[in-house]
Amino acid sequence: MILNLIFSTIDHWCIMQVMVEGGARVAGHLLEQGLADHLHVNVGACMLGSTAKPWLELPLASTISEAKFWSLTGLQQCGDDVRLEFALNP
Repeated sequence: MILNLIFSTIDHWCIMQVMVEGGARVAGHLLEQGLADHLHVNVGACMLGSTAKPWLELPLASTISEAKFWSLTGLQQCGDDVRLEFALNP
């Protein structure tokens, strides 16, 4: 995917941080490729059913032993919504 090429170029320029805003496919690819170590997740004050589009498009983990663990590093209320900030545990 083009994101791998973009991140290789960014690494070559010694850029230390990049903020990416994207949908389920972009976020899923970044996580699947190990290109993200921080997440900012906005949660809206509405409920959607099982037919709604997921916030990530990737097979996460089948078992707890395969799961990656994240630490909550920040929490901010934005009106009725909430922004959660996570850092990947080493």
